[in-house]
Amino acid sequence: MVKAATPFVPAGLPTPGLRDVGTGAEPPHPDTGGLIDWLQRVVLVASPAETIMAGTLTQLRALGIDVRRGHMSSRTLDPQYESMGFTVYADGTAESSHNQHGSHLYHSFRASPFWDLLAYGEAEIARMVGRDERADDALAQPVLCGQRFRLCAGEGTDRYDILQDFAATGGTDYLTYAVAYGFGGVVEPPMNFGIVLSWLGGDPGGFDARAVATLDAITPALAAAVRLPITLSMGDSLLTTYLGDDPASRVFRGDIRRGETETVTAAILFTDLRGFTALADGTPSSDLVALLDDYLGAMADPVEEAGGQVLKFLGDGLLATFTDADEGPEATCDRALTAVAGIQAACDRVSKDRAASGRPALLTDIALHFGAISYGNVGSQRRLDFTVVGPAVNEAARIEALCKQIGETALASSSFVAAAGRPAAFRSVGEHELPGVATPRTLYALARPG
Repeated sequence: MVKAATPFVPAGLPTPGLRDVGTGAEPPHPDTGGLIDWLQRVVLVASPAETIMAGTLTQLRALGIDVRRGHMSSRTLDPQYESMGFTVYADGTAESSHNQHGSHLYHSFRASPFWDLLAYGEAEIARMVGRDERADDALAQPVLCGQRFRLCAGEGTDRYDILQDFAATGGTDYLTYAVAYGFGGVVEPPMNFGIVLSWLGGDPGGFDARAVATLDAITPALAAAVRLPITLSMGDSLLTTYLGDDPASRVFRGDIRRGETETVTAAILFTDLRGFTALADGTPSSDLVALLDDYLGAMADPVEEAGGQVLKFLGDGLLATFTDADEGPEATCDRALTAVAGIQAACDRVSKDRAASGRPALLTDIALHFGAISYGNVGSQRRLDFTVVGPAVNEAARIEALCKQIGETALASSSFVAAAGRPAAFRSVGEHELPGVATPRTLYALARPG
């Protein structure tokens, strides 16, 4: 059994309930090994964390341990959410939660048993780091600490509102665990990565000594089992954040060799902020970043809502594609036009809000094109970029650059107009030379309402 580090209670930390884990005199249930074996097997197939929690609760109950509720929470690497959690119940129901960044500072969390438990765990890590015997594998020890509140005896109900709620609904015992995840064989402060677990019991006298020993015994295996899906989820979140949905999926499946590309037909959308370069010359960097966040969000959200992919943020604009798969070119172009309308409306709102508060506002130029693109990995042997290349991409970029010269905020190529199949939605603005393109191209503006 993996044991916790030597118990340590930092100054000022409430001691009731805090305990060393896995050091009780009572052995766990004799069939605990079967549950641990199952936890080791589910790692091999990367079962979702919520599935592992639900299966663990079911098997604990099969061992005769009256667990009414199980909960697991973990940090995430997501631009929107700081942490996620899963709660499973004895009746087979489950629920999930995602907490926004900064939620660990909310009163509801600071007033929970987890707050004190994590403080204890972080102090334990700090103590281990400060040991003179650090080189002697001190940091290769797992950090596993726990709290217990015998709700049937009123423990913790005067301090934590959530424990009052559990007791009021029949909960009689509450065990929590914090497990830190290490990297490279060591655990280092602060306790940024790991999990917290809790089990709510319902037996009249609470968990007996064997039940507590069983829960202690399975915790390292359970923490190891859920680490893989948590890590995979973090990796998927990071790839999606920086690459987009489809590129992330491809990279995650192993599409990572230089030169691996696929030719697809797509609607291409370029955007750019008119006058950004001149504005950037005399604008503080913090204000410039705030401006970019305002406008890039207004550009990207409508693209994704219309089923497009934002492949790149290009300084003050973006490159997006709408792939022509089974729906046909007209439906693909319709989605791109829906995105354009959404971008224009959202950027107009941003500009009005910024102007009303005395901040600089800019126009957004948009170009639409339709054609074949090569989609995949380009770059060096060790540093790749998942992007789109080809003449159609270059033409789209050249068209966007003409918006200011022509006096329009949205231009489309003749190939996009033909693919869209709605000539009345456009009006010709004549033929124009595109730098690097051999022959002039007829360009179109979106038809004005009325």
